[in-house]
Amino acid sequence: MCRRIKRKCYQIQKHFSAPLSVYFLILIISFVLMLLQMWWKCGFSKDVLANIGYSLFASWLAAILVDYGNNKILNKKQLKEFKQLCFNHNQLTNDLFITVSGLYEENYDPEIRDITFKKMIEKMLDPQYRKYNITKSVHEECISEISHIIVQFYEQSKALEKTLEEHIENPFSTGYFRGQLSMIAYYAKIINDAIEQGKNGAAAKTINKRFLPTIVKIYPETKEYFEE
Repeated sequence: MCRRIKRKCYQIQKHFSAPLSVYFLILIISFVLMLLQMWWKCGFSKDVLANIGYSLFASWLAAILVDYGNNKILNKKQLKEFKQLCFNHNQLTNDLFITVSGLYEENYDPEIRDITFKKMIEKMLDPQYRKYNITKSVHEECISEISHIIVQFYEQSKALEKTLEEHIENPFSTGYFRGQLSMIAYYAKIINDAIEQGKNGAAAKTINKRFLPTIVKIYPETKEYFEE
């Protein structure tokens, strides 16, 4: 329940530049002042409390509308910039799919229509590569190509996360995306560490269970390639 409330607040926060806590605090103070003036006996103090309370509420309402409107305009402008900044990172998903499917078709099976991408990864990183009639050199080449792209994912994810922080004025608008970039970099490091240690089976499991699902979260259009 708490997690759902936090998620909802985060979604609302994307539409405002000021923290929601500030707006809630101002609203509460205005209501408290308006309620106090109802029970206050002193006429002068009663009028002062009422004026401050109603003025504060009116200012709160105006601030909400102005902030929302300004952010709506800003977010539209930054959406175009956001897509441009993410272009190269998004292209890595195409490179990953094309590279893996190309290597599989060339070295494992020219008929790749009936096999999923995840299954390709499992076979290409399978330590028992000889059962697929694959030579050691071909097996190592496939691993090297996969590792090369995973390294690029790590480097570009870290760089893009920093770039978004520097260029996007409203951090809440890209907060979820930046969080997923951190996860991609984290899993990429785990995958490459596993490959360097010769734990190719563990690397394949991390790619299929963690790495690819995270990519699909930030680039839903890749679902047809990485989940089917």
